[in-house]
Amino acid sequence: MVVEPGEEFWYIAVNVYPYGHGNPTLKDIHVRQALAHAINYTELAQVVWQGYATPAGGLLPVGNKFYDPNLTPYQFNLTLANQILNDAGYKMGPNGVRVSPSGIPLSYTLYVINEAPEEVEAANIIAGWWSEIGVKATVDAVDAGTLASIIWPNFTQDFDLWDWFTSPALPTLLDVFLANQTETGTSDSGYNNSAYDALYGQMITATNYTTVYKDAYELQQMLYQDLPYIMLYYVKSIEAYNSQAFTGYFDNMTGGPFSDVNWYTFIDLQPASTSQSSSTTTQQSSPTSTVSQPTSSPSSGTSSTSTPSSTSSSGISTPLIVGVAVIVIIVVVAAVVLSLRRRPTT
Repeated sequence: MVVEPGEEFWYIAVNVYPYGHGNPTLKDIHVRQALAHAINYTELAQVVWQGYATPAGGLLPVGNKFYDPNLTPYQFNLTLANQILNDAGYKMGPNGVRVSPSGIPLSYTLYVINEAPEEVEAANIIAGWWSEIGVKATVDAVDAGTLASIIWPNFTQDFDLWDWFTSPALPTLLDVFLANQTETGTSDSGYNNSAYDALYGQMITATNYTTVYKDAYELQQMLYQDLPYIMLYYVKSIEAYNSQAFTGYFDNMTGGPFSDVNWYTFIDLQPASTSQSSSTTTQQSSPTSTVSQPTSSPSSGTSSTSTPSSTSSSGISTPLIVGVAVIVIIVVVAAVVLSLRRRPTT
């Protein structure tokens, strides 16, 4: 079994769309800051993922080439969160729920995907912390299709707790926050910032990596400060496979040999030995592989693959038959996973 930095992360998207129909108090940065300070990210990652997740700071996860280690999780500080709301004029109501200066209660619905029971648990834990600062969050677990219809095109949600997969080599997931992505069923926050859009355009047209890194870091800093997403954690990739029975596992990529963006394993995997006679009893065992994050879509493009073939002068050996069968099963599983993914990034 191997544990690698993964490509998946979970977050809470905040509806900040200027033309959205969620609770308008979420457009106030003070409310978003208070909410971000009212989550214990370390405890959440430990309880929900048993330590197989890293508390998140910036948008791009640890395994991404453009990960910014300077963006650390917001400090868990309920006293500070309460003070931020007090200073911004959000007074505590008689029912323990704060109200805005214009009289709007800080009462929200926190949607979460019901196919991920561990994240439903996370949502309920977060709602408990938020209640301690006078914020009421009602958790509503729904299927992905229902949640998508709530968000797009009218942005009627307050929050959604969801996940993304991203390419380990590119910063292109940052395009989710472009203003034009609200109309494509991609942006679930409705973030709209012309300065962000301009800087992203500069990044993708840069001719050297120094500029790309600088711009990618600055874009992540903008998101960190503006909080269209409250980042929760980066999930590690957990995989098991039999390296004695088969060779060709490509494990030099983020997420391990069976990650969502690593197709080299499917090309090169073959039995460790194909020279045995088919009449010889084999001591090799067929491996199993487990990929723990099959729920969402990577931001990388598709890659072209080809299926290798091999021949033996003694005929088709038992290990070879087993190897081909395993490859076919893996490809079928991968196809099913792809069909269930949430939505592609551009």
